[in-house]
Amino acid sequence: VVVMGEGDDTWPELARALETGSGLIDVLGIAVRNGAEVTQTPARPLPKDLDRLPLPAYELFGTGFGAPEDSPATIASVHCSSARSALVLHSARGCHYGCNFCPESKRNGPIRSLSVNRFVEHIIHFYELWGARNFVFGDSLFTFDGKRTIAICQELAERAPGIQWSAMTRTDRIDPEILEVM
Repeated sequence: VVVMGEGDDTWPELARALETGSGLIDVLGIAVRNGAEVTQTPARPLPKDLDRLPLPAYELFGTGFGAPEDSPATIASVHCSSARSALVLHSARGCHYGCNFCPESKRNGPIRSLSVNRFVEHIIHFYELWGARNFVFGDSLFTFDGKRTIAICQELAERAPGIQWSAMTRTDRIDPEILEVM
């Protein structure tokens, strides 16, 4: 079984189908192999309201922030845009651009984002719970909405002083006002 697209709604439905023995063919957004035959179910619509999604259960993994040495996995990583161990979080999914070198533009459709408050709450959660201070905002284009970017930066400056973060953007999606608050 392969989950295609964004699995937020597909994974729980697939788990229920596997647990109850009901037909997988009714689960949207999967491909199932049966011998040499592969059956693909219709695509699942992308979730529009990302705020409705629960915070992932990261506590099931090693945190990388003082987690036990025998942790099975880590969610902190050294990211290409960060020279230090950092927690990668996404404030949005998708991209407005169709760059031929970028898989993001082919995969997730239009930009859908967490609200400013919900995204900042994610950061505060890790800041307070695990002492995380280094973050990479993994959005393909963090500054796609300048007003939203400014609001996030202002909230973080007020509620999580001392964190360090990095993000990806494009030069045509920044201006002096955004750079000042970043």
